[in-house]
Amino acid sequence: MLRARLIAERSPLDPVPAPVPPRGRIAASIGSVALLVGTLLLLAGAGELALRLVPGWSSDPALGRFNPYRPDGRTGYALRPGANVLHEEEEFSVPVRVNALGQRGPERTAAKPPGVRRILVLGDSFASGFGVREEEAFFSVLERLLSERGERVEVLSAGVPGWSADNHLVFLRTVGFDLDPDVVLLAVCENDLNDLAWNRLTLDDERLPVRVEATRRMIDQRGRMRYVNEGRVALPSFAFPGQDWLADHSFLYHFLRFRLTKLEAALALRDDTPPFPAWLKADPERPLGELSQGEIQLALGASPDFRLRYHRHLVSAIARACAERGVEFRVLLVALRDGARDRDPTLEALHADCASEPAVCLDSAHVIAANGTDPAAFFDHDPHWNARGHAQVGEALAAWLGAGAR
Repeated sequence: MLRARLIAERSPLDPVPAPVPPRGRIAASIGSVALLVGTLLLLAGAGELALRLVPGWSSDPALGRFNPYRPDGRTGYALRPGANVLHEEEEFSVPVRVNALGQRGPERTAAKPPGVRRILVLGDSFASGFGVREEEAFFSVLERLLSERGERVEVLSAGVPGWSADNHLVFLRTVGFDLDPDVVLLAVCENDLNDLAWNRLTLDDERLPVRVEATRRMIDQRGRMRYVNEGRVALPSFAFPGQDWLADHSFLYHFLRFRLTKLEAALALRDDTPPFPAWLKADPERPLGELSQGEIQLALGASPDFRLRYHRHLVSAIARACAERGVEFRVLLVALRDGARDRDPTLEALHADCASEPAVCLDSAHVIAANGTDPAAFFDHDPHWNARGHAQVGEALAAWLGAGAR
């Protein structure tokens, strides 16, 4: 009625609104889309800036939050340069600082000082000194003992909790060799084989990883390690243009990925997960070069024997890369306290591999057992070495890696 009255009251002399031409409508549409895109980019930029500032809000050790991590597009995650946090659990309370190179320990230069022998330690939480003070960790003990014997040496600890041989290889290729090490010491832990099952790999033609994407351990916006996908379900992967760049540079990308992965895992656990194909219950027994990336990924998740074979493939690749650059390569085999190797053929094989090359591999089980202090070298409840265990391993490494032992 109101519209009819307005029409009836309009004077014949009133101008009739002209219809909007097609070009005008297109321009208006483009303007609306541009406004929407601009708004989204502005929000994304604000979110990115906020997430980059958030870790700094909880970097004070007094806050007691263990958040020394950051997402990393190549290795999945890494230690955050400049982090200074307190690691506090039931059995310990220790400060953890991360230097500018993203490693636990004192500040070092990327360029090796003249006349210095540099030892680069790769490993997981044992190599990072989990639960002990920096000066108590075996990498510090090793440097101190070699220095006391008159050797000019730097021991760089590139250990990151949860890393396995796939992470170590990618790190060496992208960062580690640029530090000009004279020795690469790879600390292989007995649980590294299982950790291989939790990563999604991007492989090259030699079936070696160029990128590692963690599907269980993820880093939240505050730099804390969070665990998702405890049900070990197969999470879908996706790719889009520019994804690699975002993975390398964007905190917002990892923030969204963390939350979407948690949602995916929660939804997937509500459904029955289909069983692995029958052939994956054991090592496929085909050469790695004949297996597709998808087959390798499935086999890592299903077969302990295949995980052992792929781990050997990775360690051999690290050894070859060191040899090509004239870098000495050594292995420290980290034995856990629970004696699982006595019940697990794949772990028995790891120790047999180490025993077959005593010039290259040092087995921590023999080091600690030789001192008759196996229980005393570990925390009572936490599975890691305590200060006493690190001291024993550091002393053994000093004798093994000392200038006179080469």
